[in-house]
Amino acid sequence: MTTDSQPDTDLPDAPASADDTSTSRELAAADAAAVADEDSGVTVEFLDEGPCRKRMKVLVAEEKVTEELDTNYKQLRGSIQLPGFRKGKVPISIIKGRFGSKIEAEVQEEMISSTFFSEIEKRELKVLGQPSFENIEFAPGKVLSYEAAIEIAPSFDIPEYTGLAVEAFPIAVNLDEVQKEVDSLLEQHTSLEPIEAGEQKIDDMAVCHVEILDAEGTSVFDRDEVHLKIGLDQVDNIEVDGLGERLLSAKVEETLEFEIDAPEDFPLAEVQGQKVTLKIRFLEAKRPIKPTLDEELLGRIGVESEEMLRSEIEKNLETRRRVEEESRQEGLLVTEVISSVELDFPPSILERRQEEVAMGRRFRLMRSGKSQEEVEAALTSDEKEIEAEAREELKRYFILDAIADKENVLVTEDEIGRRITAIAMSTNREPQEVFEEYREGGMLDELRGSLRREKVRAVIRKKAKVSQPEVTEESSSDESDGNKE
Repeated sequence: MTTDSQPDTDLPDAPASADDTSTSRELAAADAAAVADEDSGVTVEFLDEGPCRKRMKVLVAEEKVTEELDTNYKQLRGSIQLPGFRKGKVPISIIKGRFGSKIEAEVQEEMISSTFFSEIEKRELKVLGQPSFENIEFAPGKVLSYEAAIEIAPSFDIPEYTGLAVEAFPIAVNLDEVQKEVDSLLEQHTSLEPIEAGEQKIDDMAVCHVEILDAEGTSVFDRDEVHLKIGLDQVDNIEVDGLGERLLSAKVEETLEFEIDAPEDFPLAEVQGQKVTLKIRFLEAKRPIKPTLDEELLGRIGVESEEMLRSEIEKNLETRRRVEEESRQEGLLVTEVISSVELDFPPSILERRQEEVAMGRRFRLMRSGKSQEEVEAALTSDEKEIEAEAREELKRYFILDAIADKENVLVTEDEIGRRITAIAMSTNREPQEVFEEYREGGMLDELRGSLRREKVRAVIRKKAKVSQPEVTEESSSDESDGNKE
């Protein structure tokens, strides 16, 4: 039996606060002691079943069961109308005969849910995932008894996270870096202009029709308007010896033919690693024309002058570098914080995290062109490394969330909205579409937790002692050289 009140997530929820951890230890010391609440008629016993696993045994007095059943029967009697009886006047015996099993099932469900969550809240325990309800015994006029197997957040003392030392890297931007960004911007606005055949040079573009034939001469790839860089022996990711030189002297409608080996990651599996024929028909040549930073281009970019453009580029580079530097510092500081704590984890949580780590590795290996057999062999050999990575990630989740509780770090709905908008922009979708995807997939809580941990990382950095690197004569000279025009 499960309830809808406690969601099950792939990632653990936020762990107990600092106060919660001491409560958990007090509970652990008295796990085998039954605690009775005479006012509620509930007796509870907690047993330790391993790392972060508890078994909760609950007894609810028969008087409480009878009271709840009578209340439900009376409520139903007041609202139901049966043939031959006025509303509210149906005998209880008839209601029990017709609806008894349904009422008993509902009362059982409600009493288990209410007593379970009441006891969990009373002890300030953080239950991970769904509880497993077992050995349920329920009958009118008898004691309700059940057991709940639960996994809880590990208890620990929050490690010291203030005043840690970290060295900062410089974020200053020199003129060479700004010029590289300007060149890249000009490259993006480069146009291709047709030139006469025979006038093509190295780095010009050849517009071609490309066809690939298998060993039997069957066409397996056929595409027009393929742009190939003259002088480069490559078609997409396929190396073709001599192609760049032959394109340099090719004539219009001339077909260049090559015998090649199809790469192992070729899109068509049936020709991967096999000998194929590559036919390239030269259609025309075009020359890249890089623009100058004139008034027209600056207007298209949205700046008034070249000086303003370079200033904006410098600011953007500094902002990007500052964000990267802060992230680097936070990574070092968080690693130092969590390294001082050893945690045990609920088996199911650790197993899920290992599966997710392995899934990520599997995806990266397959994307790199590895075969299914190579992927599985790599994952098998990396099992210990995958477990260590999973444990490290879980430590980070629990410890950062405990610090978040202590520092009262919250995530607002506006912050959720801004992150959703950023995700939407990066994937060319509408924010509402992304929000619905996260909502329906039950991923909003995970997103909130991720944002909360990001804010905790920043808290740790701001509370750290950040030292600036010493400037030597050599580094000062290098910086001066980089800023020369």
